[in-house]
Amino acid sequence: MKSPEPQYGLPHDSLLQHQAGLRTDYLDIYSRAFTTPCPVCVDSAVKQFFFSIPRPFLWMLAVREAVARPLGLKTANGKKATLLEIKRFEGNVGERIALFEVWNRTEKEIVTGQRDKHLDFILSFYLETRENQYTLKLFTVIQFNSRLGRAYFLVVKPIHRLLMPVLVRRLCHRLVHAC
Repeated sequence: MKSPEPQYGLPHDSLLQHQAGLRTDYLDIYSRAFTTPCPVCVDSAVKQFFFSIPRPFLWMLAVREAVARPLGLKTANGKKATLLEIKRFEGNVGERIALFEVWNRTEKEIVTGQRDKHLDFILSFYLETRENQYTLKLFTVIQFNSRLGRAYFLVVKPIHRLLMPVLVRRLCHRLVHAC
């Protein structure tokens, strides 16, 4: 199986296609197909996402939290709170895991995101299903709200581009072996 590569263009039935006033300063899509005899739902993909982050990137997230807090940027509530949020997560609008609040959902897509003073981000989990064949797509949308947001993403973007293919591969592996 090839490593996930960025794709461009949202599926016609994505919630993001129909979101009025969606400004896109940055968009990427990482996709991977997989097969499993077990049923997989998009809610499971969101939960497993947080267990798919490689350790070095978890360390980087901890540094990000330490730097963001004094700057007045939004941060997660810590590891214990995040684990409890994952355990209780049902994918309903308004629920959150760490910084990822559910904004909208359908049977095949959950749109999460966070609005902050420097930038707004959206991470949408989109799962296409055909019997035991699945394609998971993660859409990232960034909207800059200030120069700080542009500067922040200038630093984060290369890390994001390194992380997403690895994360999608690991996430699909977890979904396949969840049976």
